[in-house]
Amino acid sequence: MFIFAFVSIGLTLANTFFRIDKAGLIQGKNWISKIKLSLLLWWLMTLIFTFITTGEIINQKSFDVTATWSYLTQTDLGKSYLVSLVLIFIGLLFNYSKNSGSFFGFLVSLAAIAAPIFESHSSGLGNHGLAIGTLLFHVLALTFWISSLIGWQAITEAERKLSFNRIHNLLLWVATTVVITGVINSLIRLGFSKDWFSKYGLLVILKIVLTLFALSLAVMNRKKISTSSRFNSSSLLPVEIFVLIFISVIGNWLTQIQPPNVNTKLAQADLALLKVGIPMPDAPTLSRIFWSYQADGVILGILIFAVALYIKSVLVLSRRGDKRPLSKTILFAVGISLIDYATSGGIGVYANFAFSFHMMAHMIIGMIAPIAIVLSSPVTLALRTLPIGRVKDERGVRGMFINFLHSPFTKIISNPVIALAIFDGSLFVLYFTQLFGELSESKKYFYVETVTIPIPTELQENNRLGIIVK
Repeated sequence: MFIFAFVSIGLTLANTFFRIDKAGLIQGKNWISKIKLSLLLWWLMTLIFTFITTGEIINQKSFDVTATWSYLTQTDLGKSYLVSLVLIFIGLLFNYSKNSGSFFGFLVSLAAIAAPIFESHSSGLGNHGLAIGTLLFHVLALTFWISSLIGWQAITEAERKLSFNRIHNLLLWVATTVVITGVINSLIRLGFSKDWFSKYGLLVILKIVLTLFALSLAVMNRKKISTSSRFNSSSLLPVEIFVLIFISVIGNWLTQIQPPNVNTKLAQADLALLKVGIPMPDAPTLSRIFWSYQADGVILGILIFAVALYIKSVLVLSRRGDKRPLSKTILFAVGISLIDYATSGGIGVYANFAFSFHMMAHMIIGMIAPIAIVLSSPVTLALRTLPIGRVKDERGVRGMFINFLHSPFTKIISNPVIALAIFDGSLFVLYFTQLFGELSESKKYFYVETVTIPIPTELQENNRLGIIVK
């Protein structure tokens, strides 16, 4: 199943970022049938996997459609695979002859492989948010690593020459992410104990050794390719891909094995830990609200990624002799810090247990932090630093971003009236239906906020007045 996932994501990634496009149309051979075939095979293998999993649960070898549907709709893990199946199917609908269609198909494919990860750690084991977050970014980074190499193998020599810097920079980011998140996740599950000598621990050690071996192969491959005048694939590249796929197999195997002392930890867990993933905090005081911290790994990972991109962009400007105003950097840091405080800091900790703190977090994330981030002008920074096209008439990453900013979708959601309707409407849907209770019960909290992109929009006077009053 994962082989077809890696191939599908690799082809869409290469189609988006490695192949040459002109005015948004992919040049060269048409990959539509190739990409959609790989997606279809991925979908079929995922469906077969759910049938097999259901059969193991009910101890039945034949496929049972009714039981499988119950598994997909009534269990948390089954629902995550149902989401994957739906997302893979949606991926079949995109037009992969266009750069934009391939990009959104790539994002949907990543979401499909990420969906089951949210059910891979029991909240009663502690550090639930950090464990899920590190595992999510670990899997996504490993997927990027494998898929980009598969996509690199599929493109032509001319395209390899043009895209070498892109894949080199991409792999530098993902390899670093794989190592850091892998170490953190291993320490969360095993700590500094004799559990490292259990079956689970030994598999983790094997995975670490293979990852270090893959890193050494990556260094040799990149060096060999960069010194080659023809930019052909290194003979060691298939070995690197095989080692990485074997690492992913070990990772999947680890999800099927119970970590050491799980039953003991679950037996000692209180109700708050089982429900929310963190222990019940003491009564809130000013000191506890200010200093408490329980990392939400998903949000924290996104924030770290945003900060890394911001720093990288500022360095690009500096190398060109341009200076980023210090005030804008400070505003960006303030906005990021506020979001982190509202999700992982004291407000975020108590928001899991008190609705009043939840609303405080909501206000910080939805109405205070965005002001600082918008005033830091991240869109302007991106437009000044994103890579341009590699050949004449190619959009490049910067052109893709500009095209998105001027797309009909962006014009609609950036209209203040539409943004206001989404903002207010989402509150009614969340708090006046069963959705909030279901999200709370399933320990999933998603903060979906609307950020207005500053594209000029003509409004009638009464609409302007309504926005100002709001």
